[in-house]
Amino acid sequence: MAVVSAPTTSQYNFQYITDEESRLVPLKEVKEKIEAGEKIRVKVKIKKGSKVESVGNRGLRMLKSTITDGTSTIFLTIWESEIDAIQDSKVYIIDDVKVNFSYVTKTLTTTKNSVFTLVDDDDDMEELTVQEDDSEIQLTIFSDVLGKLVDKPNVNELTEEDISEKLLE
Repeated sequence: MAVVSAPTTSQYNFQYITDEESRLVPLKEVKEKIEAGEKIRVKVKIKKGSKVESVGNRGLRMLKSTITDGTSTIFLTIWESEIDAIQDSKVYIIDDVKVNFSYVTKTLTTTKNSVFTLVDDDDDMEELTVQEDDSEIQLTIFSDVLGKLVDKPNVNELTEEDISEKLLE
């Protein structure tokens, strides 16, 4: 005869561990702390670019766009079917977006596993404005370049002497 029993609660050892990727990462933190190659989750307002390019041997469609979350502004590369699926000037939560280091600044790019979720009820982010030629992005690129010129990882650590020395070279 077979004996059937149910395990007692003390035999279960479930621990709830939060999934780090499910945390919404502010764009300011992306620029300051997140390493290239990491996949993250962001909540942003998207300003779609206007020029869809065909890149690579396979002719993949790519669109450079600009995103903001109120803490910072950054470029986002959108690929293939996502280009047509997302709406301009809307707020989205984007899961599984990859951090890249492009030229002199960090950017984000979608992956095959990226998921866009439209957020309808966020009045604070709806009021944000994003422009493709946002001066904050230009300032970020300039300060990143300047930081590399004087070999300082943090642009805030630059002194007038550092800048003057490099400009005189």
